[in-house]
Amino acid sequence: MSVIGLTIDKIDAERKGSAPSVKIKITPSITNVEKSKLEGLVEKARDVLTVRFSFEAEYDPDVGHIKTEGTLIYLGDADKLYKEWQKNKKLPENINAEILNFVLRQVTPKVFFIANELQLPPVLPVPRIQPKPSSQE
Repeated sequence: MSVIGLTIDKIDAERKGSAPSVKIKITPSITNVEKSKLEGLVEKARDVLTVRFSFEAEYDPDVGHIKTEGTLIYLGDADKLYKEWQKNKKLPENINAEILNFVLRQVTPKVFFIANELQLPPVLPVPRIQPKPSSQE
């Protein structure tokens, strides 16, 4: 259905060194799902899912790490989705993808900024402009 809001609750980041070549693994994940009531933004209280997530950037070799944790509110069939979570600790694949894509869109720019501040390699490749060869060369 849709995500209505995301809050970052925790950021853990550390620079441990440098290396000439680094591989970066980005792992967004859903860590917990609870059912709650949304009040105040709608005429009538509505059941929603409160989804806890983490977003981790791991560097190999271990020159540092960045991990964020947060919460988002998901509008949908809260009863059905919560029962699915309780049973399997998973959400349906389409809902899981929707939530994790939202997390990626919202959190990646923040993690990119943190990596820059810590002088770690960026979590995404930065586009580069190549000069045009001059006719004199």
